[in-house]
Amino acid sequence: MDEFEGLIAELQALGPADFDLGNESSAGWGRLGEVCDRLVDHFDIQAFAPPLFAFLERLDGSDIGAPGPVVHALESAGPLHLPYLWESMRRKPTALGAWMVNRVLNTNPPDAGRWLDLLASVDGHSKASESAVNEAQEFLRYQRSKGR
Repeated sequence: MDEFEGLIAELQALGPADFDLGNESSAGWGRLGEVCDRLVDHFDIQAFAPPLFAFLERLDGSDIGAPGPVVHALESAGPLHLPYLWESMRRKPTALGAWMVNRVLNTNPPDAGRWLDLLASVDGHSKASESAVNEAQEFLRYQRSKGR
């Protein structure tokens, strides 16, 4: 197994119990931070974005940080992460994904309307968790209060 495959296997091995605040032995945050750092240091966004977004989708509802190492890793690629964010939010909206869309909107992008529509689409998405819907609605209200 090469280094990339090993890192992805570590990522896939992490589960909700690894991020349980009530479990003193949970070490998910440290392990996740190390994996994300190594992915960013040694690989490009095209390689690490799909598994990181899959991780966000799989662990939606777990406290993996806000923003946390996954978001920092993805955003370290600048706008190159945006197509992956878009695809993830269309596939399975997550609370952290909605948070990331809000951060995109805070930069006043020329296609802000498209990102607002994406946030609005979370409500009614068959795979969106309650927390994803709530976050998306809150960010949509916030962005609209700014005149968008």
